[in-house]
Amino acid sequence: PSPPSSWPPLDEGLVSSEGDVVIAGFTAHAHKGLYACRGRAANSSALLYTCPTNLTHARISSHFREEPSNSTAVEGGVAILRCRAPPSHPRPLLWWTHNGRNVSNTNHTLTLPSGTLYVLGVGGEDEGSYACVAYNPVSHAKRKSRPALLLVEDSSVDSLPPPTITLPPHNVTVVEGEGVVMECGVEGVATPTITWHPLPPSSRVLASGALSLPSPRQGDSGTYTCTASSASGADTAQATLTVVVPPSIISTKTVHNSTFASLTCTISTSHPASVLWYGAGAWQGEELLDPLGGPLHSTLPLPLGMASLGLYQCLVINGWGCDHREIPLDLSFPPPSTPTTPTPSTPTPSTSTSPSVPVFVSFHEKYTLVMGSEVSLTCVARGNPLPGVFWTKGNSNIIPPEDTFEYSDEGRGETTAVAVVREGGIYFCHIFNALGDDLARATVETILPVYFEEEQVNVTEGSDLVLVCKVREESAISELWWVYGGKVIPGRREMMEGHKVTASELSVGRVSSGMGGVYMCCGGADLCASVTVLVRNKVPPPPQDLQLLRDPLGTSVFVLWGAPPGLWLGPLLGYKLNWAPPGLVQPSALHSTPPTQTAHTIVGVAPDEALEVHVWGYTQAGDGLGAVAISEATVPLAPSQATPSQATPSQATPSQATPSQATPS
Repeated sequence: PSPPSSWPPLDEGLVSSEGDVVIAGFTAHAHKGLYACRGRAANSSALLYTCPTNLTHARISSHFREEPSNSTAVEGGVAILRCRAPPSHPRPLLWWTHNGRNVSNTNHTLTLPSGTLYVLGVGGEDEGSYACVAYNPVSHAKRKSRPALLLVEDSSVDSLPPPTITLPPHNVTVVEGEGVVMECGVEGVATPTITWHPLPPSSRVLASGALSLPSPRQGDSGTYTCTASSASGADTAQATLTVVVPPSIISTKTVHNSTFASLTCTISTSHPASVLWYGAGAWQGEELLDPLGGPLHSTLPLPLGMASLGLYQCLVINGWGCDHREIPLDLSFPPPSTPTTPTPSTPTPSTSTSPSVPVFVSFHEKYTLVMGSEVSLTCVARGNPLPGVFWTKGNSNIIPPEDTFEYSDEGRGETTAVAVVREGGIYFCHIFNALGDDLARATVETILPVYFEEEQVNVTEGSDLVLVCKVREESAISELWWVYGGKVIPGRREMMEGHKVTASELSVGRVSSGMGGVYMCCGGADLCASVTVLVRNKVPPPPQDLQLLRDPLGTSVFVLWGAPPGLWLGPLLGYKLNWAPPGLVQPSALHSTPPTQTAHTIVGVAPDEALEVHVWGYTQAGDGLGAVAISEATVPLAPSQATPSQATPSQATPSQATPSQATPS
């Protein structure tokens, strides 16, 4: 942008004594555009500027980018209704109605930021008319889409089709620290298992299958793959996430001697940005920094003299954001504070009266935040003059005053700043005084308020299963519920301490082979922990892919099979085989093989007889279930040689043949 000093000033009648701009009779044609606030520092000729802000008029189009359409879902499955809001500024609020009533986010219905509505575990009560509503929070204008009808069919089907991703993720670009949700919608008879790769530590998979990154970092950029799988098959989709680092000033430095001074701003940005310098009552210059072209430093050289002393400003800006920092050029120091005289009752450490740059005295680099609660970040700095200390999320979003408090100990020359935060991400503590500044980085990692002690539970078929979900001490959850197969399941028992829920116990009962899978314990719409239950069979299931192949003469049968699927008690000791004509096979084994051998040849088979073959695995617990296949009878090959002396009845004549000479054909 052009230097703000060249922008025409507003009519003084529009600016209040506090510096606010009040525009009566706003029209987009006359008033929309870029605005910046310019002020003069007290007792100085320095002009300071804010980052420019774009003023536009609130509006929302009458036409939705995409309206919902009629849909049919299978009972117990997933229904997906799509809606893309009309073009709007600012971004509109979006919600759904069902038969005229607003739809809330629960463990049954979930509206993603894109506007897509997921109905999990569809039932008959979900049938009806759905509409999408967009609301502009500034103009208060509301738009409603055309209604769409959702019908629910009976889930009785012979076989389940493989899952198909009907709502794949799209390529998306976001600013670092701003949350993003990548969709992965699957419609079908049964809810498939949805997994993502990669899966950053701070991300989580929502109940709808979408991937939520509440505070993405630049290192999270890349290609993400969504996989929907079930017993019937699998489907995948890919999309690229690009995380942009907005420009920010991470440090400043002042160097001078008797004749020369230089001010330096160190910049962090993922895209080219312009650096503007102001000071001494005028615009000082502009420099373009490219993150691919080397270190991101911008330096303003100055001849040292009384005219050059004062306050300077470094402002960095591009299409993704803006940041600025004020840098004093002052060769004098304030008088040192008087040290407190130590007494035996209140010992006070000795302090130095020499000026010093600020340094960190106490700082923690890692914090853990239980989702739904808050955590306090503490930063202590020491210096002379007494340093200022403040916290930001990222490099430029200052923590609001209502969530911070600061106190100073002049005797120690220390300042402490505490910030109360309620979301994860990267935070910076900034310290500064007239001699310099510094910053330190802290990472706040979020964890779910509910958890299982183990991610996977192995249970034997026929045994009783009890799952326990625990609540972290820092959380304030008042109720827990369980979800399996997309549906809320009963049978829980909550454990309490006073009025606080500490755990929930789910009695699943006697386990069968079809009761494995993912069980979720939820304390809120997006506050669900999961555990995977693997069911072990008592004995091995039937071997897979049993095949019988006959040799050309039909006298030998080659038997091939694969290992039994799934889990069972104890190691597999081997396989047993039995064979006989169909219907005559006895339960005892005629042959056994070691567990590594999955083939056998049966010899001496009558070519004109069919053969029924049974194969099963066995362990110390007993014989497993058998696989059965039948080899049909074959006709042996006829001899291919015929001698000239052999005659057929058509070749012999009564005059030529005698009883002793005649040879039967």
